[in-house]
Amino acid sequence: MWVGERFYSPQSFTLEAERLGVSKLIASIPKGLEIGRTKVLLAHRKAWRNKETAIFYAFVVRRVEVLVRVEDLSKEWVKRLRKRGVVVIAAYKEQKQMRIGGD
Repeated sequence: MWVGERFYSPQSFTLEAERLGVSKLIASIPKGLEIGRTKVLLAHRKAWRNKETAIFYAFVVRRVEVLVRVEDLSKEWVKRLRKRGVVVIAAYKEQKQMRIGGD
């Protein structure tokens, strides 16, 4: 999996990952992914001596979260996700806006 050089250097990504953990948005869950077992390798275009592409970081997937519309929560594919250990988060169509601070 790539880490975009526009947002992070390998060093800044590693420091943040060690402090906060890794969070990556993915389009779909890979077929063979096993939570707690699957290792993910991260690459960066300037990881080796600041000029060559290389793998610079690895981690084990500890948690996967999927946003699911409330009306889909009882569907079979959601049940299959839960059986795999995926955390299903209900996404409501209209979120109530909450004001923080101010008047």
